[in-house]
Order: sequence, then structure tokens, then C-alpha cells
Amino acid sequence: MRRASGAGGPTRPSVFEGSRQACRTFLAMLPEGGRILDFGCGLGRNALALARLGYRVAVADISAEAVRLCQGRASREGLSLQRCSYEWGSIGADTESFDGVLAWSVLDHMTLFEGRLVVREFARITRPGGVLLCSFDGEEEGQGILPHEVLADGTIRYTGGEREGMLLRIYQNEEIAVLVEGAWEILDFAGSERTEQRIILCRRRG
Repeated sequence: MRRASGAGGPTRPSVFEGSRQACRTFLAMLPEGGRILDFGCGLGRNALALARLGYRVAVADISAEAVRLCQGRASREGLSLQRCSYEWGSIGADTESFDGVLAWSVLDHMTLFEGRLVVREFARITRPGGVLLCSFDGEEEGQGILPHEVLADGTIRYTGGEREGMLLRIYQNEEIAVLVEGAWEILDFAGSERTEQRIILCRRRG
């Protein structure tokens, strides 16, 4: 997970303030006051939206500064966000301790190996019947022009410019399905082209 952090406020509304069907279904499947992990929380636009709805929210991000800013925003609103540690594929949370996990535009910004480890961890920390909501960024015109190298698994690592150090993997739809297979049942898959955002909603098998 490679994510930039900053002191400015979120410039976009939370995904839970829009009209995406998968997001509405994700919320509908959660128990009242359920426990959710926002993995790759950034500055907390989604975590805060969930906390305002009464859910118990934990946050994790490779950037400790992002988590600090996220929790600070929550505190100023009288909300509380628990911090979960994350280190190379391992999430600091108890087994089956969450009702839902959100990973919005995160898995495609890590290597394939790390992504597989993380999805396995999602299954470990989510109770049977719990839900997972993930999004994957689409391919942008001209993004291959920026200085980069291609890692052995096909992941791009930018080597210069404003994206220096960032990882990006543009998944095929079949690869996304394979990524979550096994412990997860796919309930909804929105988006079909590599140039558009893909959203997948899954339920933890019992």
C-alpha cells in the first residue's frame, strides 16, 4: 500500500454519500453499530462517514501520519476511530472481529503478492457472513508515459514525477475474481472495462 498523506481536508465526498448500489448494499448488510475496518483509510473521508452513521470504525494505513490526521478529524467531531496496525500483509486485529471491511482504491496500489496476503487477512478478521467492499482504479490515458519500471509480477512502480514510489496494478476482471476466491462469495461486481473503476462486494463464507 503506497499512499500520500497531507494536512488538507478531503476534497471529495465519501463513497457512502453517493448513489453506488454496492455501497448501499454493503451498509444494508451490516448490523446496527457493526464493527468495520477501513483499510487504507487515507485522510478518513470514508471512515468518518461510517462513524457518523453509528458504526464502530477501525482504520489502518501504511502512513502513520495519515492515521494520525484521520483520528484527529474524528476527535474534532466527537467521534472515535480505533487504529489497527498494518505491516507487510499482516493486520493487527483479532480473528473474526469485524462485521465488514472496506478497501477503497487500495489493493491495486500494492504488489500482487502483498494484495493476496491482505485479502487472506481480510478473511481472517471478518466474521462468517461479514462483507468486504473493494474498488480498483481504472487505467488512465497517458499514465504509462510517466517514468516507471515494471516489477516481475506486472505491477508498475513509478520512478519519477509526482507519483514517484507509487505502485499501480491494473487488474483484469478475472484477476479480481481470483484475488477474492475461496473465502469470499462475490455478491456484486460493477464495472467491466479496464478504463473504469471496478467495485466488488463479497460476503465471507461460513
